[in-house]
Amino acid sequence: MNDKAIIKSVIHSGLDAYPIIVYDCPINRKVWKGGSKKGQSYACVFDDCYKCPFGEVVCERNFFNNGDTVIDGPIKEVRCRG
Repeated sequence: MNDKAIIKSVIHSGLDAYPIIVYDCPINRKVWKGGSKKGQSYACVFDDCYKCPFGEVVCERNFFNNGDTVIDGPIKEVRCRG
């Protein structure tokens, strides 16, 4: 696989089963079976990218005034080395 990460934008699909996805998964986690995207690969960020050894899910960071507390906010992008 590739050592250089490609930044993939996340898409809020509106689908209950796969609410946040990325297109063009290099290891073909899932493939659209019909419609205008038929044959195009994608991955569900929660089900696939978090578990994938080639993906890094990047979240927005929320910092608080005390400087010590940081929590992850919404998913911003996926850095993929696949």
